[in-house]
Amino acid sequence: MRQLDGPPGSPRFAVSVDMCRDVASCPYGVTDTEKCPIFVCSQRRAIRLLLSREGELLQVINDDLRWER
Repeated sequence: MRQLDGPPGSPRFAVSVDMCRDVASCPYGVTDTEKCPIFVCSQRRAIRLLLSREGELLQVINDDLRWER
């Protein structure tokens, strides 16, 4: 969980999770997904939850990019 900074009413926390679909067929030859240097990859499935200060879910983002390192 990461704390965000922004104006009143904006999301205060972000939770991000990503996972490679198939390391064996990585188009970049990466074998350790924990150290993957690729920012955007078609093999990755990522989800990011944006939460209010009270913990209310404000937005869900599904994408193929790495949100956090």
